[in-house]
Amino acid sequence: GIKIFISEVCVLFTILAFFFFFLLKKKKIIVNSFYTPFIIAFLFLFVVNFSFVTVDTQKSFLYFLHFLESFLLFYITLNLIKDQPQERLNLIRVIILAAFIQSVIGILQHFTGKFGANFISDRGYLGILKLTSGRVWHAIGTMGTFNVLGSYLGVCLCIMLPLIFDPNRKKRTRWIFLAIFSAFIFTYSRGALLALTAGSIPILFKKLPRKQFIIILATIIVMASFMTAKAKTDRYYMDTVGYEGRKNIWERPWAVISHNYKNLVMGTGANTYEKVVQYPPNIAPEYRGLWFAHNQYILLWQEFGLSGLGLFIIFFGVIIFHNLSIKNKTSDFEYNLKLSMVGIVILSMVHGYFDHQFTLVHMRNHFFIILALSELT
Repeated sequence: GIKIFISEVCVLFTILAFFFFFLLKKKKIIVNSFYTPFIIAFLFLFVVNFSFVTVDTQKSFLYFLHFLESFLLFYITLNLIKDQPQERLNLIRVIILAAFIQSVIGILQHFTGKFGANFISDRGYLGILKLTSGRVWHAIGTMGTFNVLGSYLGVCLCIMLPLIFDPNRKKRTRWIFLAIFSAFIFTYSRGALLALTAGSIPILFKKLPRKQFIIILATIIVMASFMTAKAKTDRYYMDTVGYEGRKNIWERPWAVISHNYKNLVMGTGANTYEKVVQYPPNIAPEYRGLWFAHNQYILLWQEFGLSGLGLFIIFFGVIIFHNLSIKNKTSDFEYNLKLSMVGIVILSMVHGYFDHQFTLVHMRNHFFIILALSELT
């Protein structure tokens, strides 16, 4: 059957409430935006996908509705900050507050193994360095798996990172940043850690003096080199998805992609991974999530073909260049938001190589709300 989550019900009621508000005010919900052509292109892709391509029309149509939900939240947020510009700051405060609350829960989970914690592994950093036992509780909480929480907190850290360099910023902001960063570390999500590192580079480049940035960049390169060497010499370090490594898992959707030209160019349809990919014979349906694609690009290619994959990459690339190109016309606050958006996109693209958080409804909604906040009023 179809699972219904409280968060989905809340989002649905929010959208309906705004529809009635705009109807009463005789206003249109779709306003002009730089990203509107891309949203139209995505909608066209989804309609073609579930109308002519998919091997499972019902699942693809439901996936289309979830994306439509994200686009509506994007325009609702744009309308809100267009009519009430001061609400932009309030929305950011709500996002940061939610991340802070989740961080407190995550830290308690890590040190106690309670409050919803249900996963322990050998991923402790000190254990990898052979300094102590690596058995650690992962911060999970209300966000699902530790990788999803790591990605979520990483996005919130990208929002806050430009702000902590503001000399007029209150110390409270830095303490909140430290708390969220601590919980982020305790998730032990290596993909999220690498993604946040990549996303923070353009922010630090713009905010730090060159000498300080070069020192930090050199440190990042040394750490990345160490992790790469570790990954190449330690099979267990990479084989952490169930009992298989990501390379083994990627071979399954690739087998579907390369099966024929139709799959290569058009895909098999949105949300059809479980139907077309061959799972290991000993994996029960309820555990198949562990063996999901674990690569956003391969998943998009398998479900939407080269057209969908290309549109996704172009969309992210345009967001980066659009936000980096606007400098002198914005206030410090708006410039920081645009710089944060660049970091968030890079984080999403890097993490997408190891996971597929952008396909999760709450993560995608989160992304499009922040994208709207980064737009100029």
